[in-house]
Amino acid sequence: MIAIYILFILFVVLNIFDAYLTHKIISAGGVELNPIMRYFMKTVGTTWHAWKVILVTVGCGVFTVYFYRTNFLFVLVFLIILNVVYAIVVVHNYYVEKELKW
Repeated sequence: MIAIYILFILFVVLNIFDAYLTHKIISAGGVELNPIMRYFMKTVGTTWHAWKVILVTVGCGVFTVYFYRTNFLFVLVFLIILNVVYAIVVVHNYYVEKELKW
């Protein structure tokens, strides 16, 4: 049970870092590579990062709570995979942001 909480909190933190770094990259002249996110950013406007964090966190939270009751192992594996993918995205964004500074 505690593992689910830790993984979910890590997911939220990675989500915030992703939004922050993406904002910095775009501010420095970069572009969003994810077409769904790019459309969302155009539609929502300047508050896209807040909405992204809220919607992704709530969506993952609802998914986690719904499946936790029926399949703990599935939720555990899902959150591990999700965090690994998000960590890769955040590390990638970190290096892209550093390159754009130079």
